[in-house]
Amino acid sequence: MIIQYVLQTLGFFLQIFPAFLMTFIPFDEESFRYDRKKTVWSVSAALIGVTILFPVLAYLMSGTEQVDINIYTDVYMLILVLGFMGTYFFLIQEPFQKKMLVMVHSIFMVVEQFLVRCLLQPLHPTLVVGGFQPIDILILLLIMMILTPIGYIINRDILRRYLKLYNARVLKRESLLLIYLIFAYFAIIVIYMIYFHAVDGRFTEITPLLLFIGLILLLYYAFLMRESLIRSEQEEMRRIHDSEVMQYQKIEHEIEAARRQQHDLTHNLTKLYQLADTGDPQKVKAYIEKIAKKAELVTKQKFCENQVLNNLLQYYVGWAQDNEITCEVMADVPRVPIDANDLTILFGNIMENAILSNETVEGERWIRVKAEVMGSRLALLVENACDQIHPSSDYQPEKTYQDADAFQSVRFGKNYGLNAVKDICEKYGGSAKFRFDESNHSFTSRILLYLNHSG
Repeated sequence: MIIQYVLQTLGFFLQIFPAFLMTFIPFDEESFRYDRKKTVWSVSAALIGVTILFPVLAYLMSGTEQVDINIYTDVYMLILVLGFMGTYFFLIQEPFQKKMLVMVHSIFMVVEQFLVRCLLQPLHPTLVVGGFQPIDILILLLIMMILTPIGYIINRDILRRYLKLYNARVLKRESLLLIYLIFAYFAIIVIYMIYFHAVDGRFTEITPLLLFIGLILLLYYAFLMRESLIRSEQEEMRRIHDSEVMQYQKIEHEIEAARRQQHDLTHNLTKLYQLADTGDPQKVKAYIEKIAKKAELVTKQKFCENQVLNNLLQYYVGWAQDNEITCEVMADVPRVPIDANDLTILFGNIMENAILSNETVEGERWIRVKAEVMGSRLALLVENACDQIHPSSDYQPEKTYQDADAFQSVRFGKNYGLNAVKDICEKYGGSAKFRFDESNHSFTSRILLYLNHSG
């Protein structure tokens, strides 16, 4: 009895333990809700515990028919898989699709090693029915010695690299299709196994076909990861190109700002020369004070504690005021874990669009900015006067808020600025939505970023 207990425990352990632990390998420390090392050890201990409990079920069912033992054993395995999946999804802080792609890969490993055992059943009739015998353990050990190193290398090197570049938005439909197919594949095997394995042992007749289908799914999985990598690289190249275009736009604005400053300097010097001719030093002093006050008004104003955002607000509010645009700013943003370059591109493009939109407005020119941190999110709302937009073919008038693709630039045809904003928002797991209100002659940019997003 003790030997059989040990064999049952060891057999169950070899089936589930390596594959389940593989799910943690592709993720780095920052992806774990708690300490990575402690998490892996805790999950390992829990898996060992449920493994030791597994033979208890067989012992309690020893007086029943074999078909009942097999069914209850399968149910036990299913409950364990579902329980582990729930724990895994709680412990790993990554997008759903990333976690599912790793999980289905591990489930696929378990299924394939089981099918290999079934394929080898003719070598020994007790490989599938009658519990675990010494020959079963030997076969399992041989299978795991072959599959585990391969699975470990795939998870550690290939899958980890793909997941770092994986963009759920790019291949969302294909990824979900793969997940559905593998779960359907798993469900069919479980149902078919329960029926044929328990009733007349004919399950091994379809094992080669199931292995072939599994190979097709594995090839599709590899193709999907490769395609994701290629498209991610293309997205990165597009972002680099967009950044170059935006840099060109910023250089244009800086040149224009220098021209305005030169014009203002010439105007101020001319005015001072005229006042000096009057011989009244008080008028000269008053005019100099007026110029100094105007120059220091914006730079002295502190909008928020976040230094990057505060500097950007000072620059763009100053630019807006030079163009006689009224600005209202409400900013309550401390230091946040957002790259300074990302924040500059995001906020700079929105404010730049707001100022340029005001230049064509004949009536009152205005911009309202509201930025605040709400829990683990950075929310940004920018409203500005706007008389007209340049919609693209993706613009849907019936929708209140549009995506960046719904608008286009007058100069470049494509709105690089808003698309860059959208890319940065998606990088931080957030969203970027835009709205043109023709009745109120206004344009609204609504931005949301998650501060604890791992990217």
